[in-house]
Amino acid sequence: MIGARFYSQLETAQIRNDMLENELSKVTESGKPWMDMAHIVQCLNKLDAGVSEKVQLVSRDGYNFIVVSYGDLRRCLEAAFRELSTTPSVIPRH
Repeated sequence: MIGARFYSQLETAQIRNDMLENELSKVTESGKPWMDMAHIVQCLNKLDAGVSEKVQLVSRDGYNFIVVSYGDLRRCLEAAFRELSTTPSVIPRH
């Protein structure tokens, strides 16, 4: 049986992935990559503040989406950072 921690980690990874795909995979009508830097900065400010405003994250194929608050996203990213920063590094010895 797969535990709740696994689902929590999977959900956190999916949220981060969807967030990045949503903001960084936009294209113009001609198909050229395009980034609205003002929008990205605005979203990062909301993420940093952890506001309760909801955002819809859509997968690249458009079939999956999740609606979360910036506060939820912030907590997920902070938890992932804490986990990565407390995990001991293993340096392979040759």
